[in-house]
Amino acid sequence: MTTQSKSSVITLAHFKHLTDCLYSIEKYAEDGTLDKVVEQLARAKDNPGRMVYTAGNGGSSNNASHMAAHLCDVGIRATCLTDNSGLSSARANDHTFAAALWNSIPYLTQSDTIIAFSCSGISTNIANLLLQAKKVSNAFTIGIFGCPSIYQNDLDFLDIHMALNSQNYGAIEDAHSVVVHLIKDLLIVN
Repeated sequence: MTTQSKSSVITLAHFKHLTDCLYSIEKYAEDGTLDKVVEQLARAKDNPGRMVYTAGNGGSSNNASHMAAHLCDVGIRATCLTDNSGLSSARANDHTFAAALWNSIPYLTQSDTIIAFSCSGISTNIANLLLQAKKVSNAFTIGIFGCPSIYQNDLDFLDIHMALNSQNYGAIEDAHSVVVHLIKDLLIVN
């Protein structure tokens, strides 16, 4: 009888969590949600006056930065609100952490888009950014989350919501990166 090593057990568990997330992404491809994201972003590409803002915390911030970079690669004006750590920390200090991201974009318009990544779906600064963007500017809002959010039943502030089926943050962050690459690839073929 063979005993599995610790690394084998952890690897298999991570793959299972990642597979759950990938099935969620497949569902969003099949039901047209990914196409709706791409259509919105293609409108931003066709109109240079539009801006796409991305945001996230921790590993999700890295995915938000990754998304903004790929959007720029395909000709879309985009920036990640959490790329400038000096500005982010100053906004959090001058206002509150919950209001820091929202206060970073005073000129947000209805033609702009916000894409927010959150593993938990309950980050106060991310929720506030999306809520204020919708309430004040009626900007187009996209939430790409992980585990079920406390806002699950009250997502009126999101135009598009994608929740990946996992509570494993590492798998969620890996799957968010897959979403980033799928969106980029779909924008290229559109």
